[in-house]
Amino acid sequence: MVLPGRLGAYLNGPPDTAAPRFAPRQIIVEIRRRESGRLTRRRANLFAMARLLERANLTKVDPHLMEDVLEAVADLPAEDRGLESTMFLIVKRVAELGLPQPERKDLSMAINFRFMAFARLMERGAGKGWPQPGADGCTYVHSELIRAAAEEPMIEVDDDVALDSDSFHRRLLALAEMHGEA
Repeated sequence: MVLPGRLGAYLNGPPDTAAPRFAPRQIIVEIRRRESGRLTRRRANLFAMARLLERANLTKVDPHLMEDVLEAVADLPAEDRGLESTMFLIVKRVAELGLPQPERKDLSMAINFRFMAFARLMERGAGKGWPQPGADGCTYVHSELIRAAAEEPMIEVDDDVALDSDSFHRRLLALAEMHGEA
């Protein structure tokens, strides 16, 4: 599996565990203490992000679909790889599934969020030993990394979508053991 440069996609939560629930009131109380001037606008953004993230976590995403998108992005010329082309390929691949419009939107959003969270995790060095440098700005990653990113519940960290590093590693090791690769 090849990861092109910085990823930009989102995905769904795990099939076997419940998606994390958000407590918008607690978030708003924190914001009220820090930013009293722009509270109303900030509150609306946090509510919207919490709702989108919850929907993304509830949307089941096939890891093979994520791999397909990554391979399609990797096939692009290096200068054409980026957020826009990744999002375009996500929407294109999801449209090919023939799902109704609301499900296509949720699945596309979930895949995009998953890729963004996974990229953030990889940038922090969470996948040490699993990815390998490749040509043209690509990084080769084991399919178990993609599977773990597809199944792990996403969380919000610093107003951005993320994956919990410890939980991700536990899931990754469990998947690798299951397939005899740990």
